[in-house]
Amino acid sequence: DVKKTATEKMKKYSVKNDNFIIQKAEEYLRKHYKEQVTLTGLANYMELSESYTSRLFNKETGMNLSTYLNKLRVEEAKHLLRSTQMKIYEIAEETGYSSTTVFHISFKKLEGMTPADYRNLSE
Repeated sequence: DVKKTATEKMKKYSVKNDNFIIQKAEEYLRKHYKEQVTLTGLANYMELSESYTSRLFNKETGMNLSTYLNKLRVEEAKHLLRSTQMKIYEIAEETGYSSTTVFHISFKKLEGMTPADYRNLSE
């Protein structure tokens, strides 16, 4: 389980059907989650309107783009917390968070504990 990457873990959030458009969107997000991903950027990549991209993504994944991206980033952060000695601010940067504070808030919201507490549990 420790060796699973964020991409492997995020497969559980993937769509349950064969919707090629959403698979393409998820592939894009797994590739670019370290960057400042926007709905506009995703829609442009998908060659769809922002509103259609948003509705379709929401319908097929059960979550909005921001929630999906946070889950993906936190899964990768958990992997890094378990498998590296990187400092927490470095993990925040590596996983695409704009600040350590935003990272802490997102991590705690999703995991119910701080990144440091998570790392201590893993040791």
